[in-house]
Amino acid sequence: MGLTTEETAAFLHKLPIPKPIYSVGVKLTGKKVFKKPTEHLLNAMKETGSKVYLYCFAWQSPNQRLGAPHCIDLPFMFGNLDDWADAPMLEGADAGELRLLSGRLQSAVLRFVKNGNPSSEEETWPEYCGDKDMTVIA
Repeated sequence: MGLTTEETAAFLHKLPIPKPIYSVGVKLTGKKVFKKPTEHLLNAMKETGSKVYLYCFAWQSPNQRLGAPHCIDLPFMFGNLDDWADAPMLEGADAGELRLLSGRLQSAVLRFVKNGNPSSEEETWPEYCGDKDMTVIA
């Protein structure tokens, strides 16, 4: 399961709010709307005996008001970066960097599907046991 570092920026970035207040607002609303419900679901899954892994997608958009907003991981996950060429969150990004990060995320997902664990020799993903147990993708 995945989160991003600025989940609600996708919905708030066009509001005329000064940056310090905006940044705090994005963090607080992201925690309430996305992070806490995700943790609740992950904990419920753990209670059933499921192996659970959490990633935090932290790659930062060139658009500083967006950071890493909700859904920014989707073009990386599905490898369809060209279909997102007009997305404000990817505008101005280095195509080579995007492809490398996409390959990294896709490989982890494929390992999870195949083996039940997204870890590789180069990168260990801790099994989720609390909000500190996540792999940061940046």
